Amino acid sequence: RLRGFADLWAGRSSLALLGGEGVGRESLARLVRHSAHPGAPFIVHRAARFDRPSWDEDVARASGGSLHLRRPEILPDSELRGFWGARVFRPSAAFRTHRAPTDLPENRIVIPDLVDRPADVGAVAESILHSVDAQLGRRRSSLRSETRALLSTMAFPENVRTLRNSVIRGALNATGAELRPEHLELPSPRPALRGVREVVRETERREMESVLRTSGWNVTEAARRMALPRRTL
Repeated sequence: RLRGFADLWAGRSSLALLGGEGVGRESLARLVRHSAHPGAPFIVHRAARFDRPSWDEDVARASGGSLHLRRPEILPDSELRGFWGARVFRPSAAFRTHRAPTDLPENRIVIPDLVDRPADVGAVAESILHSVDAQLGRRRSSLRSETRALLSTMAFPENVRTLRNSVIRGALNATGAELRPEHLELPSPRPALRGVREVVRETERREMESVLRTSGWNVTEAARRMALPRRTL
């Protein structure tokens, strides 16, 4: 289904992918670009802050292929405009939001969180499991029905990334032909209070990230804006 979707978007020059952390924005961008140009380079700029030499190096490496930007907020405005209008490479960028900024190109893909597409959990988990089997050179294993049911009820703070890590850990623990619930080493369910604490932690984390971004990742300035000691932040 995703490959068919990628084929539809393969001819687009610029591409903005929006969604939560670990939802698969970079993977989808890679799939779309590979669909149209399977032999062309796909370069990912991973820097957390703008560094001219590093940026220029990745731009040069992406020539004739694609350049994917993990953190578009690090680029100066003039550089970002040049990135979207590039002709020597096909640009794409990941945005940690479901609401598109007004200055994005018209080609936008919004990827929903895993919690909003529960029917995909079992299929994604099974795909990851088979990938581990192939890498270990062993016979293809399967998800036990209890495991599939358990995964469908779990919270995945970082979407597919959390699910992937859980399944890989379980696959390495498994010794038979089935992945069982105990192989996943998931924590036992806790009272609802734990969920409240997780929400608070997530809210704090997002607020800190937002202030750090607007402060240019200057920790001292971010701490001042949040009225916190730098050491605490």
